[in-house]
Amino acid sequence: MSGSDQRSQAIISSLRAFLAAEKPEPMSAIKDDENLFDAGVIDSFQLVTLVAFIQNEFALEFDFDDLTEEKFSTLSAISRFIAEKQ
Repeated sequence: MSGSDQRSQAIISSLRAFLAAEKPEPMSAIKDDENLFDAGVIDSFQLVTLVAFIQNEFALEFDFDDLTEEKFSTLSAISRFIAEKQ
């Protein structure tokens, strides 16, 4: 596994742990590329708490324009977004 793959998995693990604290049951079956909104893991309110977690956990600042479904719909997409911002 390459360094970037390891980093991506570490980010996804952190995101999973945060989301599982809110909704443990759905998170256990969620695949990295599964849409979190369609699966009922997050909604618009939970997206706000997820964004706050990401900003705090990964020391990131980003704009409202960054909050797109493309970037925040799956664990893999969120991980890529975080890696790009770091």
